Amino acid sequence: ITYKLQPAGYTNEPKVNIIFKVTGKVKSVTNPNSSVAYPQNNIVEVEYEVTANGSYLFKVENEEGVVTDKEVIVDTIDTEAPVSCDITVQKTGTGLNIQAVAEDADATETSVKSGIDYFEYYLNGEKQESGEIQNLPYGKHTVYVVAYDKAGNSIESEAVEVTLSAQFDIIASGASHNLAVDKDGGLWAWGTNANGELGIGTTTNYNSPVRVLENVKFKHDPAVDTISAGHQFSLAIDEDGRLWSWGLNTYGQLGKGDTNSSAEPVAIGGDLRFQSVSAGNEFSVAIDEDGYLWGFGRSINSCLSTTDNSNKLYPIKINDTVLFKQVSAGQYYTLAIAEDNTIYGFGWNQYGCLGVGTSSSTNTFRVVASNIKAIKVSAGSEHSLAIGTDGHLYGWGRASNKGNGICLPGTKGDTTGARVSPVLLDGENTYIDILVAEDASMALRSDGTLWGAGYNINRGVRGILGLGNIEGSSSWARIGGNLTFNYLSAGSGRLERYCRICAIDSNKNTWTWGNNILTPQLLY
Repeated sequence: ITYKLQPAGYTNEPKVNIIFKVTGKVKSVTNPNSSVAYPQNNIVEVEYEVTANGSYLFKVENEEGVVTDKEVIVDTIDTEAPVSCDITVQKTGTGLNIQAVAEDADATETSVKSGIDYFEYYLNGEKQESGEIQNLPYGKHTVYVVAYDKAGNSIESEAVEVTLSAQFDIIASGASHNLAVDKDGGLWAWGTNANGELGIGTTTNYNSPVRVLENVKFKHDPAVDTISAGHQFSLAIDEDGRLWSWGLNTYGQLGKGDTNSSAEPVAIGGDLRFQSVSAGNEFSVAIDEDGYLWGFGRSINSCLSTTDNSNKLYPIKINDTVLFKQVSAGQYYTLAIAEDNTIYGFGWNQYGCLGVGTSSSTNTFRVVASNIKAIKVSAGSEHSLAIGTDGHLYGWGRASNKGNGICLPGTKGDTTGARVSPVLLDGENTYIDILVAEDASMALRSDGTLWGAGYNINRGVRGILGLGNIEGSSSWARIGGNLTFNYLSAGSGRLERYCRICAIDSNKNTWTWGNNILTPQLLY
């Protein structure tokens, strides 16, 4: 006596066929509803349909009149769908990891509990091979999961919207484009690209990050400025210390020996190896691995500490006597921090942006406020900021700007609206990062809060301060509401016009504002 069930496994249809088979000297087979099946050549096969789980008794009588009972248990009908399905979604760089948990319905008189069998994963309405989804574009994605029990009943989870934003260690904001390096040393760029400043071999603009030099790894220590986005040109230092440049090159600011622009990165400096770099308006400065300062590009107003204003097509050593660890190129002047934390400045000095006590330009190294030692300096268009070794914030240069904005809050300057020597801007709080825009200042406090002051509209482009309006601010105003940040973008000393300012929050998400974006938004 043998039997089988069709279908063989769990089913969500309220119907199962019992295929009951007897071989031997069979006289009769009685199925559960007492009908008699007649023997056929001593092989009897009975097909019996049941519509509920339960015990079904068959009786077999052989030729000698002996009756054998055979019980068939049907416990494969499951018509109840799972009762819940919940998902959690984790971001994994440019991918997602979807985890699902589901619960099957309890057994009833007519339905067994077959148990959860498998999950189907959906991304933006498309079925995926698994819950680990890689290489997704930045932006918003919708995910959900369908849970199936062993009978094929299903339940769909609630849809979850996930935003994949770029995750970088360092970012540089330029006049109209941005650079960034991720945790693996990959270099990215986005923004306008009229002169090849994105370094991708074309002049196509990109609103979201695109990869640059995929086979080269770049330095990405947030404590060191190893990338810089200038006025339509770019600079970056790779892991071997080589300095790469690309984009606009009218004055030799790429340092590659000519004035031809390049849409592809070029390694410059020969055997020189660098640790820090900064792009000015039309010139560049960099610190080599020994601490010496080099410069190239337009030397107008002595911004390269030279006695002439001729273009420098190759890197030239600016000073042989002082070793430096941080440098910032402004519009037409340079500030640098020596190894002993002394600030030096040279170049154009209108409004006292050098902070050397006068408003006269200079082609020689001048000490900026010998009584102040600094760990970070940022040179701009007409004013400058520094973080002292005490963590406090200092500023100098033009204080009163256009509209009602004051980019050196707490001081309106003298009758010319200028401060020719550093003044303490905030002695109560401590700071970890600073950024000078053309007519605005931004400073990141040790508690992660970001603050801005100054002018909030430049040549019709709004939102430089990211405060949600176009009004300037004469005092520090918090940027980003309740957001806290770890890093404020470095880059050109003259952030203006179409710039997008960026900051990285404590979860490695990148936020951007400016160029008519009035409040910080996630960068996709």
